[in-house]
Amino acid sequence: MDQAVELDRVNLWRRWMSDVRATHLGLDPGHVDGSTRRFFAMAYAANQPAQVNMPRWRANDWTIEGLRARVGDDTEVAVQSGRNDDPTYELNKDAHKRRMTFGAFLDRLVARPDNDVYMTATNGSENQIALAPLGADMRPLPAFLRDDPRERFLWIGGRSETPLHHDLTNNFLVQMVGRKLVRMLSPVDVARLDYSHAVFSRIGMPSDAICAERGLTPVDVVIEPGRALFIPIGWWHAVTSLSDVSVTATYVSFIWRNGGWEQGFPG
Repeated sequence: MDQAVELDRVNLWRRWMSDVRATHLGLDPGHVDGSTRRFFAMAYAANQPAQVNMPRWRANDWTIEGLRARVGDDTEVAVQSGRNDDPTYELNKDAHKRRMTFGAFLDRLVARPDNDVYMTATNGSENQIALAPLGADMRPLPAFLRDDPRERFLWIGGRSETPLHHDLTNNFLVQMVGRKLVRMLSPVDVARLDYSHAVFSRIGMPSDAICAERGLTPVDVVIEPGRALFIPIGWWHAVTSLSDVSVTATYVSFIWRNGGWEQGFPG
């Protein structure tokens, strides 16, 4: 890509990020308790990642067979598949969308816990009814989140990888089963991230060697069951499962304004 065009795109992204940050800094936390006010001031409004301890959920005791019993072997779900044969699978999500029974999906995970088949947030709206029996196990929530199934997404997979990208909303990521490594990079590093288009980077998975070569200092967080990670809007991140079975939930149902996609995003 022409350097002038690339610089223009990066500058447009920076202006977008600055505008979004300004709207969040101007928010009023409202009448909230002390811990919620601290989270708002130090993480949400400040656009800074934060780890949060969660109360013990029944979801922390989920197993493959327990999920099978709750949802039902014959319940049809949407998943992403065929990812191993396509290095651009995140760019072509719709092409990888498949429907299968929940039982067949779990059988595939157990047989080969790789990156090829993964239930992601992209499948969320289609799976809302199918996965409804699991909702009661995913409470209680922190006071800064509303319990809205439409703004809650399950990620169920094996040793999955989600390449470097940023989101257009603030995300609250809660680990239920297994462990994941989240490698984050600050929005200020956008010029060194080989920004591709939309919300993606051409880097893919930012290895230690790539980070060293580009002068990047990643923020690495391993999230265990019962731990959560607040990922602010605009923060670049790549996610790697460290377990053969991983179940994660992401929430975007904050009690405060949570936007970016409608803020003139240049993607």
